[in-house]
This record gives sequence, structure tokens and C-alpha cells, in this order.
Amino acid sequence: MSKNWILWDRYAKVTFTLKNEEKVIFERFPVKNGTDSSPDFEIESEFDTTENTNICKITLINLTNDMVKKLVRGTEVLVEIGYLNDSEENKDVGVIYKGIIEETQGKSEGTDKKFNITCNTYNDEYKDTKINLKAGRKTKASTIIHLIISKLDKLKVGKIELTKDVVYENGKTLNNNVKSIFKTIAKDCESIFFIKDGVVYFQKSNDVNLGIIEFDPNLFMDITSNQDGYTLKSVIDHRLKEGYKLKIDLKEEFEGIEIKGEYLIIKGKHTMKFNQEAYTEIEIKTKLEEKENEKVIEIVTNSSGKNKNASKKKEKKGKKGKAKNSKKTLVRKREKKIMTGKELKIHMELKNNEKKNGRRNNRRTN
Repeated sequence: MSKNWILWDRYAKVTFTLKNEEKVIFERFPVKNGTDSSPDFEIESEFDTTENTNICKITLINLTNDMVKKLVRGTEVLVEIGYLNDSEENKDVGVIYKGIIEETQGKSEGTDKKFNITCNTYNDEYKDTKINLKAGRKTKASTIIHLIISKLDKLKVGKIELTKDVVYENGKTLNNNVKSIFKTIAKDCESIFFIKDGVVYFQKSNDVNLGIIEFDPNLFMDITSNQDGYTLKSVIDHRLKEGYKLKIDLKEEFEGIEIKGEYLIIKGKHTMKFNQEAYTEIEIKTKLEEKENEKVIEIVTNSSGKNKNASKKKEKKGKKGKAKNSKKTLVRKREKKIMTGKELKIHMELKNNEKKNGRRNNRRTN
């Protein structure tokens, strides 16, 4: 993705498409001559790489009664955010959410009337649409995925990269809603799926990658550690989305933190409150999967006793692959629970010595 870090004149646009195809637009634009003529509204849009529906919450201020009547359940919603950057040529705006209105609620706060809208990622098709499909012999899983999505009106097909594209030798009968069928296929293919901006993606479980995002590290405002890696807070930016890998180097900007490489964005949210704050918060995955950790420990553990060659091979392999696997090596150094080959070997020898000493003490006592 191209680097464009001119960030002037924050912008947002929410488009509601009514059932009669009429479009209702709420748009924020810059203050001109000291006058702000934009309608007041707030946006909070969540995203992740799970099978769950993404939620977007929109708050509109002081709507007319006629407008409230138009914005009903099932109305399509498109949310865009970005920066106008003083000219059409430098305008940097992108879609952060597509879905439908799930529920609405009116609320009074002081002199203002707030109309709160909760949106979902096309639950009417995703959860409510029933599919009855009988696939013939030797049908591929990818063929079924494309066929189902082609029959839907709102959800579209995205990047389909399966860990293994299972061939159903005896055919496949599927009778359930779209979400359940996709879960079945994803499990069969050892893959995951998620919906982003109304588009369905199937990806390899251990190699999700919709593309690489290069991002100016100076735009990050805060970093905290979490279970899988780090939570990063930046100025609001539509380019930060689930399923993409973030290419960053934060060694210089944040003291005591060394994050350098390409890391998967697994979840996040965009928040825009024009009179208060506007930011994007993302979680990046920097730590090894638990299964990968177990493999590392298992190989080295075996070396403490009978299989010393395994330890030597492990250390030798580690030296050769140090540059190649710099990201994994960095994570292992940070992961306190995982010991290096030498540390674990010493640890196991100490344990064995403790057991021997315990046996000797027992003999003396007896």
C-alpha cells in the first residue's frame, strides 16, 4: 500500500440506502470561515478475524422525526473515514464498514436528542438465510464456497486461500444457515473465515495475509502488551484493517519496546467523535501459537535425557535459521515461559539431580 501520511481535515461519511433505494447521507467536512455546518454524529466500528459478526455503532444528533422513521431495521449502511488534505488530489478516504441496521434507540441527553444505531455485517444473509445444497461426487470445498456466495445478494466473495482444498469424494450434503455451513467447510479445510466490509474471506489458519500495510510509526500514540502481542493506538486511519499484516519498526519511537517486522492485525476498532477524539486501535499478533511453543519445548526436552543429538540438531538449526526466522526468534526471547535449549537442558539436569538427592535422603532416613 502506498505511503500517504498527510493527515489534514478529518472526514467521515455515513450513507444509508433505504429499501426504496433512496440514499440518506450524513457527512462531516471542514470548518469554513469559522462556521461548522456539518451534522453531528459519532462512529465506533469494530473488526476482527473471527467468524463473528462485526458491529458498528453510529450516533446521530438531533434528527427530525421524519428522518428517524426512515432509518429502520434492515437499512444498508456504508461508513467511510479519512482526511481531505486540502485538495481532491490528496484526499485520503476509505471504507471501514458495510452492513445493515440491526436496532435503533432514541435517547435524550440535556438539550440534545441522540439516535443510537447498531449495525451488523449482513446478519439477514449470514445467519438467517438457509441453504440446502447437495454437492456431487469429487466436489471441491472452494467450489461450494463460491457457489453459495454467488447465490447471496449482499455478501461478496473475497480472497479464498485454504490450507487444503478438500475434495468431497462421495459428495456433500449441507442444510443449514450460511454461517454454520462456512464453519463446517473451514473446519474440513483446516482454515478460518471472516467477513470484512461485506466480503467473505477464507484463509489458512496459520498464515492469514490479505496484504502488507506500511505505516508511519510516528502516528502511533500508545502501546500496551496483551495475550497475543500488542495493542497499538494510532490516529484514525481506514487502512488499518483485520487480516492485513502491519510492517513496522517501533524501536526508536517507544523506549524499551522492540517491535520490528510484519505482524498480523487480528482485531481492532475505529472511533470518531469529532468534538472529542478520533483514533484507531488494533491488536497485532507477535507471539507464537501455543502448539508451536509446545513443539519447541518438546524437541529440547527430549535432549536432556536419551537423545542428545536432538539438542545439537536444534541448536545447529537455530544458528542457521537465525536470520531467516528473526521474527520467531525475537518472540521467543520475549516469551518468559519458553526456555532456550541450554536453559532447558540445565533445568532438566537440575530436576534430575534433585530427584537423585531425594532418593539418597530417603535411603539415609530409612
